[in-house]
Amino acid sequence: MNVPYAFFLTNSPFQVYKTSRLKTNNNVFIEGGNTLANHKSALKRNKQNIARNERNTRIRSTLRTLVKKVRTAVAEKNQEAAAAALALAVPYIDKASSKGVLHDATASRKISRLTKLVNTIR
Repeated sequence: MNVPYAFFLTNSPFQVYKTSRLKTNNNVFIEGGNTLANHKSALKRNKQNIARNERNTRIRSTLRTLVKKVRTAVAEKNQEAAAAALALAVPYIDKASSKGVLHDATASRKISRLTKLVNTIR
């Protein structure tokens, strides 16, 4: 990406640059070369989307870790650890569902399958 004048707008993993190629036109680029709109509302919407993406990525990552802990405890046949890990995972999956990170049906399916898995070692 050929950007003559650039500076960061946010401290996000996506490098957002504001550049002025023409004196009258300010463009915002996300690394990868996508040109975004110039209106204030569109710029705000893009910043919000980046923030939401960061939040959702963080939530999904933590969710995967919690599910992995449940599956690991079940694989080791450790009933207490599996039950404790499930007790942490279920509310987190519900919260991810309520925040819109997961679809409600997906959250219910995950909870159901994890619970059934933990119940196999009881």
